[in-house]
Amino acid sequence: MACYGLLQALDFARNLCHTKGMKKQSTYQRNALDISYNGWENHATWNIALWLQNDEGLYNLACECGSYEATVEALNELGVTETRDGVKFNSPEVNHIQLNSEVFDF
Repeated sequence: MACYGLLQALDFARNLCHTKGMKKQSTYQRNALDISYNGWENHATWNIALWLQNDEGLYNLACECGSYEATVEALNELGVTETRDGVKFNSPEVNHIQLNSEVFDF
């Protein structure tokens, strides 16, 4: 289930790096209390949280989607697979639980 309301209005998408043929990867639950990187589990989770909270287009998309998984699915439909500094949204290092708890707790 994708978030369609903002997909066409996202200007940031063309400025992001794109990759094709992204494979779906499983994410396993980790210790949600591990906050060893600037309050986040690791660099990848911190980096994505930073982009989601500080880029207006990404933030609006995240608000509309309501979860990290739905946001990644919507970004995939745009062909956007990573942040501007190269962290892949579907990286197995990303702690979905922590992002949903901290970023999507509206």
